[in-house]
Amino acid sequence: MLNALLYLSVTSWANSLRARLRRLRQPKYLLGAAAGAAYFYFFVFGFAFRHQRPAAPGLNFLPAGGADFYAPFAAAGLFIIVLLGWIFGRDRAAISFTEAETAFLFPAPLSRHGLLHYKLLRSQLRILFSALLLTFLFRRGAFLGGSTLQHALGWWLILSTLNLHFLGASFLRERLFELGLTWGRRCALLVAGVLLLGGAWWLVARQSEVARDLVIGEEFSDYAGWWSRLLQLPPLGWVLAPFGWLVRPFLAADGRAFLLALGPALLLLVAHYLWVLRSAVGFEEASIELAARQAKLVAAYRKGSLHGGRAPKRKRPAPFPLAAAGWVPPAFLWKSLIALGPFYRLRNWLVTAAIIIALTGWLRRDPDHASYLTAIGVSALMLGGYLLLLAPVFMRRNVAVILDQMEMTKAYPVPGWQIIAGELLTPGVVVTFVEWLFLLAVVLATSRAPGGFNFGPVLAGGLGAAAGIALLIPPLIGLMLCIPLAMLLYFPGWTKPAGAQAGGMENMGQGIISMIGYVIVLLAALLPASAVGAGAFLITNWLAGRTAAIALTLLLISAGLIFELTAAIWWLGEKLDRFDLSQEMPR
Repeated sequence: MLNALLYLSVTSWANSLRARLRRLRQPKYLLGAAAGAAYFYFFVFGFAFRHQRPAAPGLNFLPAGGADFYAPFAAAGLFIIVLLGWIFGRDRAAISFTEAETAFLFPAPLSRHGLLHYKLLRSQLRILFSALLLTFLFRRGAFLGGSTLQHALGWWLILSTLNLHFLGASFLRERLFELGLTWGRRCALLVAGVLLLGGAWWLVARQSEVARDLVIGEEFSDYAGWWSRLLQLPPLGWVLAPFGWLVRPFLAADGRAFLLALGPALLLLVAHYLWVLRSAVGFEEASIELAARQAKLVAAYRKGSLHGGRAPKRKRPAPFPLAAAGWVPPAFLWKSLIALGPFYRLRNWLVTAAIIIALTGWLRRDPDHASYLTAIGVSALMLGGYLLLLAPVFMRRNVAVILDQMEMTKAYPVPGWQIIAGELLTPGVVVTFVEWLFLLAVVLATSRAPGGFNFGPVLAGGLGAAAGIALLIPPLIGLMLCIPLAMLLYFPGWTKPAGAQAGGMENMGQGIISMIGYVIVLLAALLPASAVGAGAFLITNWLAGRTAAIALTLLLISAGLIFELTAAIWWLGEKLDRFDLSQEMPR
């Protein structure tokens, strides 16, 4: 049966590749594939094989210590990953099969070991691709040494061993569960073991010479080297030793070091393989239930259900009273907020804002906390800008659901512009509130008041300008969210239905092209409003001063963006009213 399963896996992969190549005859997929290939060439593969320049002296703050220096940190990271797998793993030994695989393979004359070999064989395709991709993405060259092939084999060893460990751990948890060790007891034992290990390691570290070698004010590399030596102290070093064997081939600086480190890592991989085969338990029933549950979740997500088709445990209250008649867009918001759950309620946003105010106020009491405030402000500014560019991504799934429900949407006795406004309202409100929280953090963190909870400088300085910026955020986000709707109505062939499988280089390329379009539209929307605001600023600054000029400029830019958003909603509504299902729906 192994040859038949190998034939099935290879044939399925070849047919999938053939189908993807065949659909490149369609321009929408060909253009996306070209964009995806260009991205991989210039930013992944080309970067990996390009001659790497030596790092600037100011940026070379990590020492080239090789495996002896970095192995303890990598081993500690793998230990945390494995520990979390044991804590949050299922009690039942359920292997992830699809419904088609359970229906085809489980009734077949195939042993349990045969099913395991089939699953391991299929997982190797994913592991090999992941190892190659990680090799090209994290190619360090002169930083650690070693060739590209060594790094790829190192990633393969790490991913394959982890895959086998999680599989064997699921079998062992099944046996422990049958003996009465439930999830709560298992977590209690693991936490107790970690605390005992940490306490013993701390007692040993306090008495060691390594702990006394740290000098305050040393370079970062020296401080990291001190931690590297500290992690190797027993008993923590003994626990991390197998994880260190696993990462040393990846960290090897040359071929000789790689061959010396390869033996222990391969022995660890073979030991995990034998452990999986010898500890296999009855996983068929739990795997069938898991496959059915995963299929139900996928079907629910494709239909636009945010909670995966699971019914809420209790009745959810309405977010606000909704009148029986009136303007239609608030009804879309009312329905979507109920579907999102109680987390997206006004009180939660207010509580988060209060936490930000209290935290930044407490940090401003001590001048030594200035670096923390700077980190908070810079992080919030970067996340806010990143969210602004990603705002249309939150609309793409809604657009897929709208595409599937277009026949029902067209039947609404409502003007098209109200439907467009209603579809924009929920993502626009959610993203706007998040952006306002980031803006609040930026203002409070960058307007320091070292004398205590003194918000005077904040109110006199940044808060006035921040209020004007806050007015710009809702219409700007609304314009960004209009882009996916415009792509649906004008280029429906590029919009994938909610039930379609999204994958492959061509789909990634379409996402890249869409992101470039988002940036272009963002700049095009800001240009006319900013031009009017700049002219008003120059005139008002000359006549009435800078404060009045800033206030008037922000108001004019906000008014311009609101006008553009209103025009976009009306324009898309007219297009929705004229949308011909028989001619424009993708086939």
